[in-house]
Amino acid sequence: MSWLRPAYQFSSFSSIPWRDLKNDGIEAICLDKDNCITLPEKPEIHDKLALDKCLAVFGHERVAILSNTAGYREDLLAQSLEQIAGVKVIRHNLPKPYCQDEVLSHFKGLKPDQIGIVGDRLLTDVLMANRM
Repeated sequence: MSWLRPAYQFSSFSSIPWRDLKNDGIEAICLDKDNCITLPEKPEIHDKLALDKCLAVFGHERVAILSNTAGYREDLLAQSLEQIAGVKVIRHNLPKPYCQDEVLSHFKGLKPDQIGIVGDRLLTDVLMANRM
């Protein structure tokens, strides 16, 4: 297995078939922020419909955001993003790809292969997912 090979690839956040992932055994979704659900450094969701579809399948308790710009240590952007998105931003003291323990702690009771990591970078998102 290559540490940098994603299990799934989609052309955009809006093209992710959430129900298919759920049917494949994914029980929770961890979303990257920048370039996935928002523009960099901004809290506004740029595709609310896609996020709503994800939430309809997994529920608010099984969707979280993990970002190196919101939630990396304590910051105000994370609080704002939680209010806008309606899901938790996972706080972490180490940057991705080294914060898998915080992801696993957030989704207590789930095995690593039951958590889908949605991101846009091989060296952070995909590497962390495969390390889990």
